[in-house]
Formats: sequence, structure tokens, C-alpha cells
Amino acid sequence: MLHKAYWHHGYATEAATAVREFAFASLGLKKLCAHCDCRNLASARVMERLGMVRECEQERVYSDERGAAREYRYSLPR
Repeated sequence: MLHKAYWHHGYATEAATAVREFAFASLGLKKLCAHCDCRNLASARVMERLGMVRECEQERVYSDERGAAREYRYSLPR
């Protein structure tokens, strides 16, 4: 999460790219998965910039006052 003052500077994409590279190069993962709230289109775009593909839309139920929310699941095979 980034403070609104830092939106639209490419920080999220830069950080996500570093995580992707670390996951594949250093950890040797075969697949990277990520989730975001369906209302957060900026996060969905970051995942798409990384080459991730939307697999599905699903419901997530939180154990606190937030209740249920729709989310997208993205993945990127190695």
C-alpha cells in the first residue's frame, strides 16, 4: 500500500517487478500468484504490466468488520 501522495510515480510497478524477479531468480518459484480487490483497478493494472494474467474473480470473506469482498486472482508462470 502506498500513501496517495506517491501514486502515479511507478513505485508499485517497480516494487512488484523486483518481487517477481526475486521470486523466480532467487526463490526458484515456478508460478507467481497475486490478488487484489476488484475495485482497485490500479493494482490490477500493475499486475498486468508485469505480464500476469487474470485467472478468475472470486469472493473473499474477511473475519473482521469488512465482511465479503470481490477480488481478482492473477498468475504468472515462470
